Amino acid sequence: MKYSNTLTCHFDQCDPAGILFYGNSFTLSHQTIESFVQHIGIPWADWFNNPKYAVPVRHASSDFTLPIRAGEKFKTVLHVAKLGQSSVNFEVALQNEQGQTCALVKSTHVFVDKATGNKAKIPSEFLDRLRRYLTE
Repeated sequence: MKYSNTLTCHFDQCDPAGILFYGNSFTLSHQTIESFVQHIGIPWADWFNNPKYAVPVRHASSDFTLPIRAGEKFKTVLHVAKLGQSSVNFEVALQNEQGQTCALVKSTHVFVDKATGNKAKIPSEFLDRLRRYLTE
């Protein structure tokens, strides 16, 4: 299963050539993850402001294949690429109106115990919800 949002590329998100600035693909990906987490029934604060654990990004990368221009509509399409005991890998594709992938952002998020700084297991109630979007 995949989760998606339809957006418009705004002028202030573009470089001088009028194309979506590459750094904004990471911002859009993270915003998609934030809305996805809430969509699957996890309160924002339980994931992003939990007193017991943090979920930092361990790694992020992006590939760019086609431009998204100011004023164009596009989708962010998220799926869970991998689910471990303490980490989750998201892939967020930015797709144009023809369904072509213009950018693909991959990120690995690791659950960390705030008290010890060590890896922590993903809460079981999160695992069940995330598994529905796992497409290995």
